Amino acid sequence: MNQVSHVLTLALLLAMLALAACSPLDQEPVQHYFSHVLTDGDYLNDWLTHMSPEVAEQCIAWGRLIGPVVNQYQAAASCPAPTR
Repeated sequence: MNQVSHVLTLALLLAMLALAACSPLDQEPVQHYFSHVLTDGDYLNDWLTHMSPEVAEQCIAWGRLIGPVVNQYQAAASCPAPTR
């Protein structure tokens, strides 16, 4: 595993911890929120509006850490391989 894979794995674990810590009413929106963050790095996605303000604030804090990592990974993955 490379360093980016380790960071993404950690990000997924943090998302799972956030999901486990929230109320049952917030679990579905939190799940969708982190699905979008882990897919496209958008940590200010529309699922925040479906959560209680306290949970949304915590998700944004985690999303700010996870989103840029996902964006960097996607950018690195889309770069063409160097030619010799």
